[in-house]
Amino acid sequence: MVVPERAETTPGPSRPTGWSDAAALVAEAVAAVLGEDVGELAATDHLLDDVGLDSFGLLLLGAELEDRLGVELPVTDEAPTVGVVTRTVIAATRHARAEGDYQAWT
Repeated sequence: MVVPERAETTPGPSRPTGWSDAAALVAEAVAAVLGEDVGELAATDHLLDDVGLDSFGLLLLGAELEDRLGVELPVTDEAPTVGVVTRTVIAATRHARAEGDYQAWT
């Protein structure tokens, strides 16, 4: 029996498999939108008040995440916190995988 290399079995950062992967992806996308390193973000960090995004930045963040994930993220009326966005990323990717619409895993 041949055991595959670990790199072949471990998903990359654009394929979140749980909270920590999705939170890291959100932090990377926030950094890309802001053009600077944001370090580690807490789930309770408000994207407008604590992180420094404005309303246009929120739109750019959504587009950045959709591009990285290959899925459409739903619009939510919840407060824009890192935790809400992370939860939305997880839910959208799980739904897309269940529907067979998520190409990154196939």
